[in-house]
Amino acid sequence: MIDPLAARGQQEALNPNIITNRMCDQLTNVCEANDAAKTACTAAKAQISALGTRDKSTADAWNSALGFAGTVTNPDGGPAEPAASASTTGRGVRFAA
Repeated sequence: MIDPLAARGQQEALNPNIITNRMCDQLTNVCEANDAAKTACTAAKAQISALGTRDKSTADAWNSALGFAGTVTNPDGGPAEPAASASTTGRGVRFAA
């Protein structure tokens, strides 16, 4: 997540559904977002869950669903795909919102 307020307390995770759920929760609990933003987040969360992917395309789809198409999803660089054995690298999919 790019926004530091929305990202507060969230670390990288291998399961995109954990990240999207947390981001939608943050809209309510931290960001005081309006109902339209919460509805958009819920719809985007459902799209990501249906994809079943765990790579850069997942983050790109999330950003596009929320109107942020073209956002840099890995500002620190690195591979577009997670490592074959993510449990040994400790790296997960990064989402930017």
